[in-house]
Amino acid sequence: MNTIAPAGPWTVTLLEVGSARHPGAWVGPGFPEWLWTPLNALLLRRPGSTVLVDAGSGVLTHLWPFEGAHSDLTAALAAARATPGDIDLVVLTHLDDDHIGGLLGGTWPDARELVLPRARVVAPREAVRAALAGEGPAGVEARQLVAQRLDEAGILDRADPGAEVAPGLRLRDAPGHRAGHCCLEIAGDDPLVHVADTWHHVLQAAHPEWDHAADDDPALGLATRRAVLAELAASGTRFVGSHLPGPHALRIVEGADGLACRRA
Repeated sequence: MNTIAPAGPWTVTLLEVGSARHPGAWVGPGFPEWLWTPLNALLLRRPGSTVLVDAGSGVLTHLWPFEGAHSDLTAALAAARATPGDIDLVVLTHLDDDHIGGLLGGTWPDARELVLPRARVVAPREAVRAALAGEGPAGVEARQLVAQRLDEAGILDRADPGAEVAPGLRLRDAPGHRAGHCCLEIAGDDPLVHVADTWHHVLQAAHPEWDHAADDDPALGLATRRAVLAELAASGTRFVGSHLPGPHALRIVEGADGLACRRA
């Protein structure tokens, strides 16, 4: 079980709900032709409450443009000794397909089953607006349909950056990658930050300019990335990410080539 040291009252488990293959050039220069990236979610548990942060691609895995992608939220929960019925709340950092598709079960495009039958879903207000409006990169119609089905089920709540979505869990604006994209700050004596898609590979800590292909606004994404990296380096705060390796948390330290990710 991939349990990280607690943050405040929350026990923390990084779930690799799937993985996907992509060109090495997406990471930066000099990488192999193909690389694999994890599709992560975060499981937070305290007495009386279980929270899931993001849900993998699930029924939207077919949108991944290269062969081999897979995603199984239920299996990842089982490996962490949890069940779909345990989840009270889902926090979405944004509404890309590899973060929301795991919430619906069935056969696409008719998937309507709620995989997490007891859970409410809270997401950044701007991310929900953009998804329902059909804005975003390729595959927008599928993401729009998932957002519509969650909304029609009456379980989709909107929150603004700065909102505390559960005790000690606060959304933080991290613009540039996608509409409404947020990090999640988990308060405690040894806090933790889920940086979501602020960057996508550990070596991009030293080379934040490499990570631009996936951003809606590359200049704004780079500014956000640099600011978050500098803050994490100064504070020593632990973090995890949607596509960074686990099962452990990481810290930013000064390396030979600049900033570097190291196991916490």
